Amino acid sequence: MKTINKSSKLAHVLYDIRGPIMDRAKQMEDEGQKIIKLNIGNLAAFGFDAPEEVQLDMIRNLPNSAGYSDSKGNFAARKAVMHYSQEQGIKGVTLEDIYLGNGASELISMATNALLDDGDELLVPMPDYPLWTAVTSLSGGHAGALSVRRESGLDPRHGRHPPQDHTPHEGYRGDQSQ
Repeated sequence: MKTINKSSKLAHVLYDIRGPIMDRAKQMEDEGQKIIKLNIGNLAAFGFDAPEEVQLDMIRNLPNSAGYSDSKGNFAARKAVMHYSQEQGIKGVTLEDIYLGNGASELISMATNALLDDGDELLVPMPDYPLWTAVTSLSGGHAGALSVRRESGLDPRHGRHPPQDHTPHEGYRGDQSQ
C-alpha cells in the first residue's frame, strides 16, 4: 500500500496548547484537581447560551433548515445578530454586514484564506487563540506577534500602538509562561 504523506503546509501549524501552563494544568489534574478548560471554545458547556430571540428563531425556522441557507447565513439568525448589535450601541450594522458560519473556526479559516496571499503577514494579538496562527500558516501567511499586554503600550481606543518587533515567526505559541 502506498504511503500518503501529509502536506508540507502543515509543517508550521501548531494548534494545541502546550508549554509551562499546560504542564502545570496536567500536573494539577493528576493530583485530582478539577481543571476548567476554557480553551476548547465550547461556551455552552459553561452556561453561555444563545440569546432567547435566537433560540426562538431557530425553533421557528427548524422546518425550513434541512437544506442550505443563504451564503451569508440564516436570515432570522442574522437579524437577531443585527438587533443585538443595535442593543449594544454598535451603530451602522445592517443585515448585509453580517456573515454567519458554523463557529469561529470556520469563519477565521474563510477570512484568512480570502484575505492572505502567500508570504503576507498577519499581526496576531499575543497570547493568541491558537487557531489564528495555525490558519495563517495554512493560508500561506506568517503570523507576527502583536503584544496586547498592558506594558506594551497598545491603546486600541485611540488606534495607537508602540513600535514592536513584528518579525514573522514559525509556529509562535505566545507567552504561555504566566
